[in-house]
Amino acid sequence: MGQVGPSRVSVFHTKKRTTNDLESFHAYLKIKFKSYNPNYWDFIKTLNEVIQTTEKDMERIDNHVPIRHKKRPVTIQKEKYIDALQQQLINGDITPNTYLKTITHQYKTQFAIFEGFIESVEDVDTENEVEDLVQDVSTE
Repeated sequence: MGQVGPSRVSVFHTKKRTTNDLESFHAYLKIKFKSYNPNYWDFIKTLNEVIQTTEKDMERIDNHVPIRHKKRPVTIQKEKYIDALQQQLINGDITPNTYLKTITHQYKTQFAIFEGFIESVEDVDTENEVEDLVQDVSTE
């Protein structure tokens, strides 16, 4: 963590909600293959389809054309909610502990693995800069 730094593993105050760019691609592959152990010919056929789709995406990128569909209204609403909470945290209106508990409660199913972590986080001085805040939370 000392070499990488918290800014490389945190999505706090960023538009991207992942630090793993391959995450969505792997999810896409999982959907496309429909099985963890497809037969050889199904695997090759699906792989070719994925390659063709990716090549089309690359052409769109080269031509400055969006490659993905529009965000769903629920996704936009979630992003606005997260942005508002992050701004409250930056302004010192809420504590890091409150921020984490609120996010965890809002997205309980996605963050079920962090249940014990949130209770162990102590309130951090809200006068810290964002970078120090992220470092303190990640250390805890």
